[in-house]
Amino acid sequence: MTPEGARVRVLSLALAYDYGIEAQGPSFEAVNLVAPLPRVVGQAHTLDPWAIRQAAGMIAAQEKVIAEARKFQPDVIIYAPFQDELAPATLRQLTEIAPTVAYLFDEAWRPALARSLAEVCNWITTSAPEGIERLQRIGISNAIFSPFGFNPCVYTPDTNAKLGHDVTFVGRVDPYRQWLVSQIKRAGFRVEAWGYGWPNGRLRTHEMVATFRTSRVNLNLSNNLQWDLRYLVQRPIGLAKNVRALVKGNAKTCEMVKGRHFEIPACGGYQLSYNVAGLDRFFRLNQEIAIYENLNHLVEQLHLALDDEPTRQRVALAGQTRAWAEHSMDLRLQALLKAVTQPVHPPRRG
Repeated sequence: MTPEGARVRVLSLALAYDYGIEAQGPSFEAVNLVAPLPRVVGQAHTLDPWAIRQAAGMIAAQEKVIAEARKFQPDVIIYAPFQDELAPATLRQLTEIAPTVAYLFDEAWRPALARSLAEVCNWITTSAPEGIERLQRIGISNAIFSPFGFNPCVYTPDTNAKLGHDVTFVGRVDPYRQWLVSQIKRAGFRVEAWGYGWPNGRLRTHEMVATFRTSRVNLNLSNNLQWDLRYLVQRPIGLAKNVRALVKGNAKTCEMVKGRHFEIPACGGYQLSYNVAGLDRFFRLNQEIAIYENLNHLVEQLHLALDDEPTRQRVALAGQTRAWAEHSMDLRLQALLKAVTQPVHPPRRG
C-alpha cells in the first residue's frame, strides 16, 4: 500500500461474475480490478450495479448506487461498465459526490460507449498505448492511459510445477480460434483448449493458473475479425460473423493488448501470442514473449519452442521478471489514483 493510497477511499462499481452470470465464476473485473483495491487504497467498497438492476430493476439500481455512494463518501469512484447499467443522470450525480473514473478495458472496441461516458464522468481510461492520441482526435480530452495488468495474489509462479501439457489455450470459443486450433492439430501438435464454448468447458481461476504454469506453450489467440482466405473458405461461419459484426457496427476491427498478455508470464508460463501494435511497449518481443504473425508463422514458432527447451525457459523467466516488475494491477491502480486525485477534470458535458 502506498502512503498516498492509504488516504484514499474508493467505491468500485463492477460486475461480480463473468458476463453477470454467477455460474460462470468471478468476472475479470472482480479478480483484476476490484480485488487488488484494498491492498492499494486501504478503504474500498464495491457494488455490482448490473446484479442490482437484474434483481430489482433499472430505477432501483440507480437509487441504490447513489445512496451507497453518499453513505460511503468515497474520494474516487471507479465504474467498470458492462452495458448500460448506470444511466447518464446517475453518473452525473456521482460526479457531485466524488471524481468518477469510467474504467474501460475495451475502449477501442466500444467507441460510442467511450464517448458517452467521457461526457458524464470526470475521467475515462484507455488500455491502448495509442488511445490517448486517438481519443483526442475525436475531441475526448479526459482520458487516462491505464493498461491491463494482473492480480499478483492470484497469478503467481510455482518453481515446483511440472510440465504436463505441450500446447494449451484458455479463452472463450470463437470461429477463428477454433480454426486455428484445428490447423495446429493437423500440423501434428497436441493442443488442449478450455473456456466458454469449448468441449473441455471452463477452468476455474486456480485451474487456469495451474495450466499456465504447466504448459510448455501457452497460446494467446486473437478473437478479432479475421480475413485469412483459408479460414473463410473452410469456416463460412467466420465470414458470416464478420459480415454481421460490420453491419451492426460493433466489429472488433483492431487488435488489443489484453489481460492474458500479462497473466501468463506472471505465472511463469511461456507465451506465444498474436502480434499487436503496442505489445513491444510492455515486453521485448521474442525475448520476453514470443509472437506469431499468421498461421504458418505460428506453426514455425511452435516447432522452435517445443524443440528448444533452454530458449523457451529463458523467454518464460524473462517474461515473468518483466511482468512482476512493471505490470501488476497494484502498480496500475497506484498510477491511476495518482492521476485522478490531482485537480479534478470536469466532465465534457454533451
